[in-house]
Amino acid sequence: MGVFELQLGLGAPVIAFPNHLMYRSHARILRAVLPPISGGPFGFQIGFSGPTLQARSQRINPLTPVPNYTFDRRGQYSDYVGGYGNEGCAPDDEVRAILGYSRAAVTWDYADDVRGVRVDSTWHQFTNALTWARKGDWTPEDWDSLAGTYPQPWKWVDCPAHWADQDYPYCTPRIIADYWGDDCDICDAVGIWGLVSYQTLHAFILINSGGYDDEVLAAAEMRAPLMWRAEGVLSVRYRIRLGGTGIAPRWSQAVARKILSGTALPWSDYQIVPLQDTTVGDDAAYDDLTPAFDPTDADEWSVQDYVPPDPGPPEVVEVLPYAYLDMETMPSWVNNSEEAVTVNSFAVIAWNAGESATEILFWKPAELPIEIPVGDSLLLDGFTLKLSEVLDG
Repeated sequence: MGVFELQLGLGAPVIAFPNHLMYRSHARILRAVLPPISGGPFGFQIGFSGPTLQARSQRINPLTPVPNYTFDRRGQYSDYVGGYGNEGCAPDDEVRAILGYSRAAVTWDYADDVRGVRVDSTWHQFTNALTWARKGDWTPEDWDSLAGTYPQPWKWVDCPAHWADQDYPYCTPRIIADYWGDDCDICDAVGIWGLVSYQTLHAFILINSGGYDDEVLAAAEMRAPLMWRAEGVLSVRYRIRLGGTGIAPRWSQAVARKILSGTALPWSDYQIVPLQDTTVGDDAAYDDLTPAFDPTDADEWSVQDYVPPDPGPPEVVEVLPYAYLDMETMPSWVNNSEEAVTVNSFAVIAWNAGESATEILFWKPAELPIEIPVGDSLLLDGFTLKLSEVLDG
């Protein structure tokens, strides 16, 4: 569906990490865009986390993964900031404040195209508020034979010998006083926190309003360590594309704005209609199609929630989120014409008051052509819509 893009410092290469759109967010989105609408408007925040500061064998690490950890669409916020990870690469709020980390509110830029819409979040720069400090006159053993003249002030000071085995430099930073202004009580402290470089692990977008606090919309896992160093800048943004075959581009565009910015959808009075058409174009006009029978109301959609595996994958079959028509009596159509009618597809249409027109939103081909002889009936046994059909294309 999209990618997270990260950049370490200005002018550095942009690194893209494909994301997972989380199963738990599917139901939230479907409820927000299908009648009766009962989700949102949503607010979003972007952030990142790093592995817990433990031994290699006791934490997630892209180079040596914990065997019982799998990054997939089942993820939730606690997976990235709980026992294995720390939001902002820090163990608690006080340290996050020292580092200068806080989640960033997300705003979106839209670019419509012929197949749907491209959406980019704005870049947000996370600037590490710590700086380097030399401690004493410590010099690496055999320095001259390793790297020539010893520079001052040296960034890597007072480091235990085992830091290389842990992928961390255990050194002493100094707080940047200018970052805090005149109200800093700890700016003269030295050694207030023992790390000057933090390994990032996940980037994520959180739904933080609309009834869902800290719900992960999407997340990415780093394929290689990215170090958020003292005085360093880590920039993050999220880019997605919504649309694809079987969905009208204007539906993708409206859904994107509804989900991400809370803009009202323009349609009402949803209906389902059997079509004689074998194929439906991505931007087909309803007036150009050939209904096999009159449309039937389809305004009562229900959403199947994600059912997580218990006790865990892969033994228990998951129930993934999808939307389905919730009707006490499924619609049926009688062929009262004078000849047989063949149904090749089904479409969901709706009235757009602003355009004063009935528009086709999305559609599905029949598995096989359905021929209805004169006097016989067509009974629809269900119509389901999975998010992947709407958003992944």
